[in-house]
Amino acid sequence: MFRLDEKLTRLGIDARQVVRLEQSHSDAQVSVPGFPSQMAGAYLCVFQTRGGLRITVVLHLRASNRLAFFLNENGPLDKEAANQILGEAIRFAESLGFLFANLDIHRLDPAARRQLWESLALATGLPETEGADSEEKPVKPEPAPEAVKNGVPAWTVEEMQQKRRRFIENLGRLLAML
Repeated sequence: MFRLDEKLTRLGIDARQVVRLEQSHSDAQVSVPGFPSQMAGAYLCVFQTRGGLRITVVLHLRASNRLAFFLNENGPLDKEAANQILGEAIRFAESLGFLFANLDIHRLDPAARRQLWESLALATGLPETEGADSEEKPVKPEPAPEAVKNGVPAWTVEEMQQKRRRFIENLGRLLAML
């Protein structure tokens, strides 16, 4: 079983502690307690702690600009128990509509591993948005009519940067397989 940790905003661990890291192929519509239903991306992370291994499924809630951490409730696990709970984590995430790609962080050299880890919101957290403490959750604005060309909304700079980052990550994985 996995429980939502409402206080956790980032993992705050070193890249060397990450044993397995997976990222969802695409976003899915989710409903998390305390947040409106919205699109989200997902991560699955297995990491080392002093007492053993922990497993977390992290949802990146797009409209709320928050991370929702679902940690295994049994605390640190030994390797055998972690393998069993990892299967449960994958089934939990798949039941929400996510399919994962392994980022193969364990195969990277230490510098590349640290760079990949620090580029993810899991490690650094998300920047606070204005009014994040208010009761109203931020909603993604619709494009202005002048930003629509031929019936297709123009992309914002933020969306272009996100698409570029995903393209580079996917290209890197593709080249690594060759």
